[in-house]
Amino acid sequence: MKLSTLLLISSAAAVALAVPAFAHHDGGPHGKRGIERMTALDTDNDGTISKAEAEAPAIERFEMADADGNGTLTAEEIQAFQQAERERRRAERFAARFERQDEDGDGVLSLEEFSAPGDARFDAIDADGDGFLTEEERETFHEENRGKRHGRRGPRN
Repeated sequence: MKLSTLLLISSAAAVALAVPAFAHHDGGPHGKRGIERMTALDTDNDGTISKAEAEAPAIERFEMADADGNGTLTAEEIQAFQQAERERRRAERFAARFERQDEDGDGVLSLEEFSAPGDARFDAIDADGDGFLTEEERETFHEENRGKRHGRRGPRN
């Protein structure tokens, strides 16, 4: 079986298998996003997702990755596409963070705007508000916040 056919089938299967999970997922870190993704697949807004609608994102990604348009993907095309997608997402995240920090919307960060996230973190750790971080405050903050990034919950075992 050709690599391109295998990739298309596996991508379509991944999307199709994910649809039921999106439909029944109502909690956790990806609940709302999962529902939004499922809704986005229903392109004709009939309340159901056809096989063609479920496969469409994989086909679109395949076509985007097929740089020479010959209907097949080389390892180099896949690698280049994945790198471009990572760069695109990184640029989007940076732009969103910059926009959040640029409180006055002037397109530049003042020292106050640049320092605000660090100041907020310091204040969050400084439980007694005395302007100093003790080892106990740092440890407490670390334990309370362990696992909150990347959708993890609670302490690791």
